[in-house]
Amino acid sequence: MNRKTSRSFYQAILSELQHLATVYGFLNKGILLEEISSEALHAKCANCIELTVSDAEKYTVLLEKIFPEENYKVLPGNTIRIYKPHETAESFSRLAAKNDVYITKMQTLQTSLEDYYMELKKRGAVKC
Repeated sequence: MNRKTSRSFYQAILSELQHLATVYGFLNKGILLEEISSEALHAKCANCIELTVSDAEKYTVLLEKIFPEENYKVLPGNTIRIYKPHETAESFSRLAAKNDVYITKMQTLQTSLEDYYMELKKRGAVKC
């Protein structure tokens, strides 16, 4: 099998695993990196909306007032990440526009199972 074919095969297997597995064990060179339930893994790979705004402090005050159910984190560079959003991207954009906060970047993020594994490999095994 050439490299391109084996990668396609690997991705197809990962895609099927997401529908079948209830517990994942991630191995690297025979070492268990992590064992995690399907629910916990899905939560870690959940969708989020990432906004870069002109005034993160002002926007988060608005976010808490208008959309109190949203779970968010403020990151460096006036960036706000909203995890598992209940509202649409358009709603977050409208909130900013109505309150003179400018959005310079907005994107929806989701971590694939493959990306999660590659990131886990970089960090190494979790010490118990």
